[in-house]
Amino acid sequence: DLIVVPCSHNQDLFSRYVADIPVDVCLEGVEVDKFTCYARQFPKLYRFVFYWCGASNPRKGYHYTIAAWAAFNNTHPDLASKILLYMKTTQVSDQEHIIGYKAGKPIREQMPRERVLQCGNARIDTRKIPFEGPGGLIEQYHKAHCFLFPTMGEGFGLTLAEAMATGLPVIYTPWSGPNDFCSRAEGFPIKYSFTKVKSRRVMKDGEFIEGFESYAADPDVKSIVREMYRVYTNYEAALARGRRAAERIRREITWDISASNFAEIVKKRYAEARGRVRVG
Repeated sequence: DLIVVPCSHNQDLFSRYVADIPVDVCLEGVEVDKFTCYARQFPKLYRFVFYWCGASNPRKGYHYTIAAWAAFNNTHPDLASKILLYMKTTQVSDQEHIIGYKAGKPIREQMPRERVLQCGNARIDTRKIPFEGPGGLIEQYHKAHCFLFPTMGEGFGLTLAEAMATGLPVIYTPWSGPNDFCSRAEGFPIKYSFTKVKSRRVMKDGEFIEGFESYAADPDVKSIVREMYRVYTNYEAALARGRRAAERIRREITWDISASNFAEIVKKRYAEARGRVRVG
């Protein structure tokens, strides 16, 4: 009777295939009482921390982050002792790993973990950590100085919204879900093109069938490096965008707002459905 999706991009996509079913947007939310806005400043005694958080797969931009980090170090070797890449993920496979796509086919590599650890100023954290409290996930956002989000596509982009809620300057792909709650006024968008991707499998009637080709964002590594340098060299301006980001999240992207919007969508569509039944 009704499909509810978490971003405008998904609404446009679903509507192409389900013209006879309403498709409404209900953005997700952030626990803003926990992801508090943190007063940061440029570090004088410690290293500047670029933070990435997510699953170690292509869509979340794991390989783009690694490539950008290597390029940043090569371009600005004088900063190597002053910066740190901190990557929080659930696991990093030591087996063959997809690091990208070319002409719709996956590019595989054997050593994603080793490639990061070759840099002395990068860390991968695969521990299970608490959500709150000392050493927890929220504290990791607070201790960082810049959030990296070179995604290939999002239904929403919850980690980006969480980072914004803490006032963390964000570098992100301006496509799909993030466009509904982040702009150049609140973050640092990167350039991207599109690349073909192929799903591994599709579920139909309880059985897996062949995958299909589609398109996803292909973030430009040089653009990521430029934005990283811009944030690092003009941190006060970056923090100003971070503060605007925190304000926007609190104004538009909370779970209370999401729940209220969802209830209104259901009320509206239910009333419309009852009206159609009475007319019939």
